[in-house]
Amino acid sequence: MEIRVLGCYGSQIPGYGLTGFLIDAKTLLDAGAVTSVLTQEEQAGVDHILITHAHLDHIRELASLADNICYLNREDPL
Repeated sequence: MEIRVLGCYGSQIPGYGLTGFLIDAKTLLDAGAVTSVLTQEEQAGVDHILITHAHLDHIRELASLADNICYLNREDPL
C-alpha cells in the first residue's frame, strides 16, 4: 500500500496543503488538497473518495475535482 500525503494542515498557508491523502493512486482520503497538488491525469485516476468529516480543510477542493473530472470525460462513476 502506498500513501501519498497531499497535505496535512488545517489552514491555507503558502507552501502547505490542506488535508488530503492519496492511497494507491486510486483512493482519496479527504479532499482538502487535490486539484492544487495532483495533475489532471492523476485526478482522472481517482476511483474512490472517502471524506472523514465535513470541515472545510477536508473538503475544500472536492467541487473542483468533480468539475475537472467532468471535463476529462470520465465514463465510470466516481
